[in-house]
Amino acid sequence: MEKSVFNEWLINEKKLTSKSARDVVSRYVRVSSMLGSEPKSIQEIDYLADNDLFIDCTKTVKSQLRRAIRLYIEYLEVTHGERKQ
Repeated sequence: MEKSVFNEWLINEKKLTSKSARDVVSRYVRVSSMLGSEPKSIQEIDYLADNDLFIDCTKTVKSQLRRAIRLYIEYLEVTHGERKQ
């Protein structure tokens, strides 16, 4: 993942603050670690339900991790013209 480019996209296109953008990038890295690879499709959110590390997270953290995946998939679609189902 291009962390710095994703971070800038979050700031410029999604109008997140620098801190919020860094948090999203950090959560994306965390969820990638949980899954063992970078999520490349929105369906990978479903795989989290069976992950022990994800199950142990609070409801708020689970929501934040799912949001990080959705934002990264949107970033891929917009910047690379990829449609990830």
